[in-house]
Amino acid sequence: MKGGAVIRGARLERGYTQESLSKQYGIAVNSLHNYETCRTEPGFTTVYEILEFLGYDISEAQRLEQVSAANDCGRAKRTA
Repeated sequence: MKGGAVIRGARLERGYTQESLSKQYGIAVNSLHNYETCRTEPGFTTVYEILEFLGYDISEAQRLEQVSAANDCGRAKRTA
């Protein structure tokens, strides 16, 4: 399970943009973007706290990951 995909699914379901969530939650928009595109993997605590902030329980993580099916996490990373 990819934490960034879980965060993205939760964010999309709640109708937040990356910018609005980053501002309201208090995280750099670049960090959120990097999580959601799998450039960096968020720690469990980060995923848990963002889900809690958005009103979700960690038990919903698998379903939220599926909401984020368009996320790049499952695809091969591009090389320059």
